[in-house]
Amino acid sequence: MRGSEGVFSAIALLLVAVAGCSSISDSSRSISRSVSSPSESSSENQEDSMYKSKIRDYSYGYAKAGGDPQAFSRGIGALAQRRGIHDWERDESTCRAIGEGFRDAGSGQAATANALNGVVPPKSECGVWIRTGYHDRK
Repeated sequence: MRGSEGVFSAIALLLVAVAGCSSISDSSRSISRSVSSPSESSSENQEDSMYKSKIRDYSYGYAKAGGDPQAFSRGIGALAQRRGIHDWERDESTCRAIGEGFRDAGSGQAATANALNGVVPPKSECGVWIRTGYHDRK
């Protein structure tokens, strides 16, 4: 009997060790995924930040120089397309960045509304986001 108990104990220890290795392997895969995710998300955040900066700069220039509202809309559209955004008027970050650009340019609220009147309807979702970006910018 004593010999069979030893065999069972050895098998039990082996099973625990194998299960432990499986857990360690699963843990290391999970850690590996979480370590790679921040860099992917960091890169995406950096790209998003650069995109918003380009939209702000473009809006700043338009606010300072004026011009054709349709040309402004096409320019924003071209920047958005490069970022993979096909309908910029429905993209909150794009619209907010436009408002931020106008705020950075020192445009008053009325001037901003007048300049963007031919670009987006004031009561549209984008119009609301533009005003929010304008007001939230410090």
